[in-house]
Amino acid sequence: MVFAVSLAIDRAFMPRSPRQNREEERLHRQVADYLRIALGDQVLWFHVANGGARSKAEAGIFKALGVMPGVFDLCFLWRSGGADNVKGSVGFIELKPPNGQLSDPQVHFDRWLLYHDIPRVVCHRVEDVDRALTEWGLPHLHINAPTTGDHRVERTPRTRLEDILP
Repeated sequence: MVFAVSLAIDRAFMPRSPRQNREEERLHRQVADYLRIALGDQVLWFHVANGGARSKAEAGIFKALGVMPGVFDLCFLWRSGGADNVKGSVGFIELKPPNGQLSDPQVHFDRWLLYHDIPRVVCHRVEDVDRALTEWGLPHLHINAPTTGDHRVERTPRTRLEDILP
């Protein structure tokens, strides 16, 4: 299956409402803070900087450089398999505020990932990210009672919080 880029490319670069941007940015910051604490050095993660308002000229430059609309917000890389069958794995997370929905290019990307059996999930809260990491079998510190705004973590056998925090 070939990934078909939607004709809605220009729409993917259009600015969103300031309120929507603030909610999504707040979620991104919370998730990034959590991931910096929760993940050890066995998982590499990064934000795919596709979003944000930009001029048509900038959008054209990004498109020429290979930026692809619809790619999910976070990419995770890790080793998986047993001692005899070590391989690299990848997963993607799209962060959306409550009631946020995927754009057309994101739906196309999601379908491509599904077709190729690549782990992916849309998350609306930090707890959703924690659950996804658990489902993917990634070693990480788990959230403890995040709904109160107190994003504490509990220790797992593989990682100690004291080893991460200064």
